[in-house]
Amino acid sequence: MIAHLVFSRPETVFNNRVLVSFIFAMKLEKDNALDRAKHNEQLAKDSNLRAEKAEEEARALQKKIQTIENDLDQTQEQLMQVNAKLEEKEKALQNDFSELV
Repeated sequence: MIAHLVFSRPETVFNNRVLVSFIFAMKLEKDNALDRAKHNEQLAKDSNLRAEKAEEEARALQKKIQTIENDLDQTQEQLMQVNAKLEEKEKALQNDFSELV
């Protein structure tokens, strides 16, 4: 009988409604926070994947640059050798031409 009196009092009903509203609001806030956390975790995963891909592309480009630089060095060396041979041939040609005249 006392329980009936306690729970039927208007202030108790009001307090219970406030408490239920508060609990509902807290649950909603928790759910929203979990949704935001899940969303942010996905954003972080996506960002990490993009960063890994960019790093991989950078490594591939660096390797390509190194290959091109090596090819350039070899080509420049070959050019120097060909130019040296050309100078020798031109000198020999001038000598031969001088002997003919």
